[in-house]
Amino acid sequence: MDRKRIQERRKQRSVARYVPVVALLILFVAIFGVSVFFRVTDISVTGASRYSAEDIIRAAGIETGGNLVFVDGGAAALRIGNEMPYVSVVKIVRHMPNSVTIEITESTPFAVVGAQGGYWIIDVNGRMLERTDSVGAARYLHVVGITPNEPEAGKKLAVEESFGSRLEYLLRIFSAVDEMGVAGDLANINVSNISNITFEYKGRFAVQFGNADDCKYKLERLLGVVEQLDPTDEGRIDLSQGGETAFIPNGTF
Repeated sequence: MDRKRIQERRKQRSVARYVPVVALLILFVAIFGVSVFFRVTDISVTGASRYSAEDIIRAAGIETGGNLVFVDGGAAALRIGNEMPYVSVVKIVRHMPNSVTIEITESTPFAVVGAQGGYWIIDVNGRMLERTDSVGAARYLHVVGITPNEPEAGKKLAVEESFGSRLEYLLRIFSAVDEMGVAGDLANINVSNISNITFEYKGRFAVQFGNADDCKYKLERLLGVVEQLDPTDEGRIDLSQGGETAFIPNGTF
């Protein structure tokens, strides 16, 4: 073997010995850089009105001085949601090199269901928000025909298996009512009979809604009928008969 080949092999072995060392040095520099830089110096909160920014930051467990790279957004969001029932959505946004924003979406009270000798406030998606008494419950739409099963703040409304269809239909109606912005005009929605759900409308009309199919269309029909009536009219509005809508004034048999 000539001298030139021997020298090339020695050079290759020398380079091979140094590659792991260089790789370790690069890794060390990277770890050192991450540990020294990217320190959290600013934490802000947006979208919160019911809870203070200080309480949300404390619940998140994110602290100034911690490393931004290692902030666990999923765990922080879970901690906030577990401690604060009115928080429905949490998004943790990291801004390089040193700040964090906690974006909060809060639930809005929508209705109440009776349970455990009192009431539970729920949002439009059936999320349990808090217990209240009859005075507090008077401000919201009352639900009849549903009994919460082991209610807990921050959890979804759960019912016995036999009442599952009632809950499904109730949430369908909630969604349509919320979309059309008429929640404040409804009272005492009764889902005991899912073939003919009933509620009161504007304090003047007893509405027979039928089942929860085509909720938005039925609500549009309801609004159309009421618009044609006199402001003093009272009675029953029947939406349960397919595409027909009947108004039966009080005192009519």
